[in-house]
Formats: sequence, C-alpha cells, structure tokens
Amino acid sequence: MPSGSDPSSWPPPAWPPPVYPPPTLAPAGQPSPSPAYGAQPYAAPQHGYPRYGAPQAGAPQYGHVTYGYASVSAWPPVAPPRRVRRRTFVIAVVAASTLLVATVGGTALAVRSSDQRRTEALEAATAAVNAHLPGLEKFVASTTARPWKRAVTPEVLDDDAFVEALTGPADSSGSGSTSSTNVPADDNDDLGVMVAAMGLAPSADKFWAASDQGTSDNVVGFYDDSTGRLVVRGAAWSPELEYTLVHELTHANQDQIFDLSTMWDATRTDDESATALRALVEGEASLVADDYYQSQNAAWQAAVDARSSSATASDIPVVDTLAGFPYQAGEGFVSRLRDSGGSAAITKAYASPPKWTRDLVNPDGWTAGTLPKVTKPPLPTNVGGTKADTADYGVLGVLGLWMTARGGDPNPDDIHHLDGWTGDAYVSTENRDTSQVCFTDDVTLVDTAARDKVTAYLRAWLTKSGTTAVDTGPASMRLHRCQG
Repeated sequence: MPSGSDPSSWPPPAWPPPVYPPPTLAPAGQPSPSPAYGAQPYAAPQHGYPRYGAPQAGAPQYGHVTYGYASVSAWPPVAPPRRVRRRTFVIAVVAASTLLVATVGGTALAVRSSDQRRTEALEAATAAVNAHLPGLEKFVASTTARPWKRAVTPEVLDDDAFVEALTGPADSSGSGSTSSTNVPADDNDDLGVMVAAMGLAPSADKFWAASDQGTSDNVVGFYDDSTGRLVVRGAAWSPELEYTLVHELTHANQDQIFDLSTMWDATRTDDESATALRALVEGEASLVADDYYQSQNAAWQAAVDARSSSATASDIPVVDTLAGFPYQAGEGFVSRLRDSGGSAAITKAYASPPKWTRDLVNPDGWTAGTLPKVTKPPLPTNVGGTKADTADYGVLGVLGLWMTARGGDPNPDDIHHLDGWTGDAYVSTENRDTSQVCFTDDVTLVDTAARDKVTAYLRAWLTKSGTTAVDTGPASMRLHRCQG
C-alpha cells in the first residue's frame, strides 16, 4: 500500500478477469539476481484460515482461501532441515493393521470393498478434471495474457496419497522438497529455533509440529516446478476442487513462461528474496483464482465459501500468520501491479522480482524505485554463549518484525509502522543440550524518528516476551532475548 493511501482499501479486492493483449515476454530464466529465504512447490491451501483484517463491506471475501502451507514449497518462508522424525511407531502400527486384515477375513473383504469405492471415486474425479481442464486452461491463459507452451496433466489423489506426495518420503529433512534455493554451508536454517527464541512458540519442535500438521490438514493442491507435477486433493469434482485447479494451473503457466526453478536458483535462505518471490508467485495465482471465483454464480461461490469452516487453525498463531503472508500480501501486491500497468506490469515483475517483504506492502514505491535503500548490517556475534550452536541466521524484514507484534492477531493496516526499515540481520542459537535458545537482531532504520516509531510499535511484544531493545546508533537498534 502506498504511503498516504486509505488503509481500509488494502489489500485491494479481486478484479473481474481482464483480457489484455499478450505482452512481449521476458526470456525465461532471467530473474533478478536476488539472494533469500527458502523455496519449494506451490501449495493451494484449504479454505478457512483466519484472514487478515475484516472483509470490506460490499466487496468479495478477500482471498477465498485458507492460508495453508506445504512443506515441499510452502510457508513458513523457509523450509529448513526439519528435526529427525522417528517413524518406528508408525511402521509398527501399519504392521499390526496388516496382520489384523490377514487374520480376519471379513475385515479384509471390507477393506477391499472400501479400496474399490475409493478407486472408482478418484477415477470419476479425474474424468471430471479432464473434462473441465480445457476451459480452465483457457481462463488462465486469458487472464494472465500468457499462452500455454505445453499440456498439463493434473493428478487427483485421496487424502493419504496426497499428503505423501506433498511431504515426500521421510528422510533426515522430513521434506520431499527438491528446491534449489541457496543455503549457506554454515546456516542450519532452523526457523523454529528463531521463532521460539523470540517467544512466539513454546519450542522449535512444537513450531515445526504445528507447521507439519497444517501441511497435512489444510493444503488442497500443489504444483512442483522441479517436475511439472500438478496435484489436487479430493475424491469428487466440486467448486473447491475447481477453484484449486485454477490456482495451480496458474503456477504451471508461470513455470512454462518464466522457469520458476531458475528463479529459485537466484534466491537464498539468509535474506528475504525467496519470501518475496514466493509472494509474487502465490499472489498472482490467488488473484487469478479469485477472478475465476468472481465469474461464477452465487451457488458456486457459496459452495467455496462453505469450506471456510473446515480448516484447522494452529494452536501456535504465528504459524498461520507466516502461512498466510505470501497469499495475502502477494495478492495485494500483484493486484496493484495489474491495476496500474496491466498484465505487462506483472510480467516485468517476474523479470526483476521484489527482494524484500517491505516491497510487497509498498508496491507503488517499489515500482517507482523510491523506497529507501536496504543495507544488511553485519551478523551479530556472541548471541547465545560459548556452548551454543548457530541454528539460523538471516533477515527478519518487515514481515518478521510485524509478526512479533501481530502474530496472534494479524492486521495488515499497521504493518506501515515499519516503513522506515532499511535492513536487519539476525542470528539464533541453540545450546548443545537444547536447554536454551537465543536470538539477536540488529535493525537499521531510515532515521531516529523511524526507529522510535518501530520501538513504540513493538513495545507490547518487548514487554510480554522480555526482549530487550537497545539503541545502537541514531537510526539503529539491537533486539535480544533468550528462552530456557
């Protein structure tokens, strides 16, 4: 949202689907050399997550999605190596179930009958997807003004198969991601430790457990740019499945034109470039899906809206806040680009993507090049004592600072208290026995007034969490906290 504009108008509502003449496309695979946070496939979350802010009177429900996350590609903004999972108990349960089926003939017959019904339902859903696919592809190409280069073949999977496809086989990372975001060799990239050290989660393990649960429960579709695989979750054709397909087909279209894998290659895990890129990618897909929503009749829209009560909110609110940001802020960002410059402005953004989360909430300033220059301070040292290991380092950015104050009650209007941000660098550590986690974040602002404004905005979190904020210069500050 540009400075001085009406906060109640942000993010903008969805527009009716326009048809612009195809722009001159930038050559595929030529993104801005932006460094960033993490990458993976592109998930369509289940409807029903708490939205940011109240819906506008007379305007469509913003987003029409529940902001979920996929561990293959989704939020939290980084998909770091997860803590090693113990699957022995799961294997034992499966083995016991198999033994029961083999022993009790009636049970085995019931299982076969259930499997047959499930197979028939999936076959019917797949047939419906294939029947509707040409019309949906035409809508996506018309709305984005980007013609298809090749055919897309969606897969329809039931719950168990979908979750397995989404999260990948169990390994030391706990994720099936094949993304190529650059991870520095000395960065363990464990965002959970950072969130816990900030007092926003009871522990890193509980943060990741909540994130994983949201992935399993709430994601309803994904597109994997490394394989071109598009998968939707559902055993029957429905408005929600149709809506999800439009979202994921938009990702497939993006990939064919811009080569998303190559764009991820230019991002890093120690700044915000992947976070910002993800918001661009998810924001456009959300906008196109909402355009499609607006083109449908009231009964269809009501069926999609009815799913809003089915998603599961996390018991760690910051998980949902992080999950929602790329969809919510991204759609507002792309909406503003399209409003001001049509589809050509969106194409231009793929050629040189935003690098910071502050860009996403200031699209006019980003487009005009008038936002303050970002300069990352040196990484803090001596964060957690001599017996601590570095768990994560990077940039909190406007998103990270905003979520400290609004993690449990996200409100996009007050994110502009942070407009004076010009850079930060954090390090989080975890003691060898995991008894203590700490973080330090050095923040720079455009001037003293901006620093004082940010300090006042963060005051409630500073007091509640016991985080210290020390002025380190006329326009800089250091945040520090240990937990445990």
